[in-house]
Amino acid sequence: MFQTVDGWLKTSGQTFTNEKGQEVLLRGLGVANWLNPEGFLFGGAPFGGVMGRFARSCEFDRGRTMDQFVAELCGPSYQKKFWKQWVDNYFAEADIRKMKEQGFNSVRFPLDARLLLEEEPGYHFIEEHFQLLEHYLDLCEKYGLYVILDMHAACAGQSAVSCDNGVDNQPHLFLDEEGANRTIRLWQELAERWADRWIIAGYDLLNEPISLPEFDCLIPELKAFYDRLVTAIRQVDQKHILFIQGNRFANRLDIFDHDYDPEYHNWAICTHCYETFPDLALFGPILEKRAQWNVPVWMGGDRREQPGQSRSRQRLNGSDI
Repeated sequence: MFQTVDGWLKTSGQTFTNEKGQEVLLRGLGVANWLNPEGFLFGGAPFGGVMGRFARSCEFDRGRTMDQFVAELCGPSYQKKFWKQWVDNYFAEADIRKMKEQGFNSVRFPLDARLLLEEEPGYHFIEEHFQLLEHYLDLCEKYGLYVILDMHAACAGQSAVSCDNGVDNQPHLFLDEEGANRTIRLWQELAERWADRWIIAGYDLLNEPISLPEFDCLIPELKAFYDRLVTAIRQVDQKHILFIQGNRFANRLDIFDHDYDPEYHNWAICTHCYETFPDLALFGPILEKRAQWNVPVWMGGDRREQPGQSRSRQRLNGSDI
């Protein structure tokens, strides 16, 4: 019950429904560390690395420094071979099949803008990696898993910590116009290519923007960016759900002060829950926002570890509430 993957997913008031009008409770996993490797998940640097305001990224704490490390240690030819093997072996058809067998109905793909758009002047898309994603979309359609595309590492970086794969711990997306423009253009490209792919449940527009409190002054820029981005996506794609996250590791709800998709009203609040208890103190404010804007809530987080367990931190993407 509530698990059926059957045609287009959309919001219907405060729930998600499939093409038959059946309510769908999203239960899924996020393929963290696959296309956007993170040091603390890789077994390298601790989360965030050196989190000082103007600190450069440190060794092996994010994808771009891992690239440098592997190339310097083994050479650029091996670097390319290594990442090809990593992508192919980390997440494969057998994993998708197993997810379905275990009762999941969705999966979240973390994207790194660097893999899809060259970091050079102009807009040069990397067709090889679009085709890679196309292959995995086909597999998810084959087994019946909705896909949520998650911009985990936007152009220039949006979080100010290592998970956004920026060159340093600054949210340049909201400080430099170029980063914002390139991220919007990339999302438009994704939406235009896959506007008719029903297996994509929707677009998780930015992962954990403005995560550190010292950058809360940029919340107006975050809201304005979302408005621009939603407008740009809706020019080419009117069907897919838009998942929108607040600041402070997607825990804060301050940005939800207006309807972000007024013309189509097909959006959801996306929050993350880390190492806390699912009680009224957590859910109360979230449910208030859900009712205020009449949209679903989609919650993700990390599995709480028991004493003695390894810190693999399997990423969970939970259900709407």
